[in-house]
Amino acid sequence: MPKKPDERFAIACAPTESADVLDLLGGFARRRPLSGEELLRQAEETEARAKSGDPKAQAALARTLLTDEPNFRKNRRALVLLKQAAQKREPEALYLLGLVHLRGQGVARDDALGMRYLEEAAYLGHLAAQIDLAKAYRLGLPEGAERQTAAERARAAEKALYWTRLAAARGDGLSSYIAGCAYRDGTGTPRNYEEAKKWLLAAAKRAVPEAAAALAKLHLRRDYEARDPQEARRWMIEAALAGDAQAQLRVGIFFWSGLGGGVDQREALRWLCRAAENGSGSAASMLAGFFLTGTVLDLDRLRAWVLYRLAERLGDATARTNAESVNALLSPEERRYGRDVLKLDSPKRILEALIPRKTR
Repeated sequence: MPKKPDERFAIACAPTESADVLDLLGGFARRRPLSGEELLRQAEETEARAKSGDPKAQAALARTLLTDEPNFRKNRRALVLLKQAAQKREPEALYLLGLVHLRGQGVARDDALGMRYLEEAAYLGHLAAQIDLAKAYRLGLPEGAERQTAAERARAAEKALYWTRLAAARGDGLSSYIAGCAYRDGTGTPRNYEEAKKWLLAAAKRAVPEAAAALAKLHLRRDYEARDPQEARRWMIEAALAGDAQAQLRVGIFFWSGLGGGVDQREALRWLCRAAENGSGSAASMLAGFFLTGTVLDLDRLRAWVLYRLAERLGDATARTNAESVNALLSPEERRYGRDVLKLDSPKRILEALIPRKTR
């Protein structure tokens, strides 16, 4: 039975084609998806151009064969087309050949050969090849990180950063984030917080939520001379608005403590509820503490106990001990009610039963 292709190097489907049409009433052009008849005609044209030896058409047809319900026959034909196009140094064909060998799709997996094809496409300016080549170096290919010496790992990290920076400079947001983390951590380069800030800022502006959170944490580092808690709060809110539960927790703490701005207990409560609904055990524990102390929320040991149990379920390390200490203060009827609340099917529903939205 053939091995399953390595999904770390996925082959994306061809982008959906569209066409310009003239809006006769509005007097302007707009885009619309191609009709089924137009798609069929386009596929026939690509097939004809590929047979005539057009390397771009050969690469386009090969991508379709490799992604549209691929099988042995399609994989073999795609490989023939890619080899023909690669002889003419078509970057897309070289890139796809690299992925085919890294994945082991239709051929025996060969990391070294796959990386050579990727490198050739990357030097020809193929953005996706630069991104995947950097990934291959970060994974320790072709030898495998566990078989590399420390010197080999250092060289691989340097090469990974080189290609990551090239992709980032061409506008790839995720590559900007990876480059920023490399400079922050000193991976493949001496640690440089200003370079880290530059690349993380570029990624955050391209709406990479992980970058916004990383930029916020950078501004909180005590060994960063340009440390700025106000900027940290600003970027953590950006990450929180994108749905990052840990960022939502940190924003709640910012408003609770006043770090990077003023204290606002109501905002702290709102963000901690959002974090807990999205799976943050630490946020659920903080909310339980509010009920237990009567801070922000009215004193209610039963609700505190339920939230500690929820926090335990969500992985908070201290929640179980806290729940057991509160458990002794509850009546059997209260514990039964609390267990019924915990049977609700999501943290969000449990939070809404304990802290209605109108009180947040």
